[in-house]
Amino acid sequence: MSGLSMVFNGLLVGASGFALFSIQPAEHPYAFSACAFGLCHGLLGIIHAYKQGDEGDSCNKIRQISDSVMELVHLPLINIELYLASKETSALALGHGLFVIPLAFDLIAKLFTDEGDDSNTNTLKDLTILGNIMSLTFLAVNESNYIYVSMALTAFLTKYGSILLDSYWEGSLENTVLTGYSLFTFLANYAITEKPEWMKME
Repeated sequence: MSGLSMVFNGLLVGASGFALFSIQPAEHPYAFSACAFGLCHGLLGIIHAYKQGDEGDSCNKIRQISDSVMELVHLPLINIELYLASKETSALALGHGLFVIPLAFDLIAKLFTDEGDDSNTNTLKDLTILGNIMSLTFLAVNESNYIYVSMALTAFLTKYGSILLDSYWEGSLENTVLTGYSLFTFLANYAITEKPEWMKME
């Protein structure tokens, strides 16, 4: 299973690396940061998959933290970038920065408690992610943009569809989530750098 995990992490590395090559950090710092962390998350996943089964794998704790940060950081940073590009809703962009609150609580729980997870923190994380999905959906409708709709749907399926799939196909959760991150990164890169006319809904 580790070999398959390396493949899916490789997809994220490829999508993030291509986005980093395409996105200018000076023009799109939030999107660039999101893709940079996606690249690091994918590389860490490859290392973790390679070392899986080793006794005393020190990468496990780091991987858990990376999973949490990726889950909470990726979508809001892209949302900030997309909202800043919108003339009508740019004032709402930095409101997505509230993700730092559940992120701080989650990191504290994972670093300084034995359990590593807290039900209240998980609820706050879920609300933050759902709020960002709804926000992206609102922007997609407001901007009449097909690619934003695809991004919102991808984010929703990454978070909730992967859980449903895992209930039928046990062990598929991580790879499904990685596929979702990869597709979302590809779409975000396309939306930010290309913006072709067909993206607009009539």
